[in-house]
Amino acid sequence: MIEPTNFGSNEEASLDNYWMEKDTNPEETKIEALSEFNAFTDKLKEKGVDILIYQQCHEKAMDSVFPNNWISTHKNENIPGN
Repeated sequence: MIEPTNFGSNEEASLDNYWMEKDTNPEETKIEALSEFNAFTDKLKEKGVDILIYQQCHEKAMDSVFPNNWISTHKNENIPGN
């Protein structure tokens, strides 16, 4: 999971994304996103789920917490695409 330390709206994507609203209070949005993230990861850990948490690598990649919505679960060590 990617911690939303630089989370915010992507202005370029909002030009043609009907569901994306302009962020009127970016600092508050960051605080709320981080709070929700921490609460969610705490619940996962309480249930015994092993998770990896990564920092956002680029300050300008505000929506990098959505890594192509990619998820895969397997019983073995195989990772699709490798």
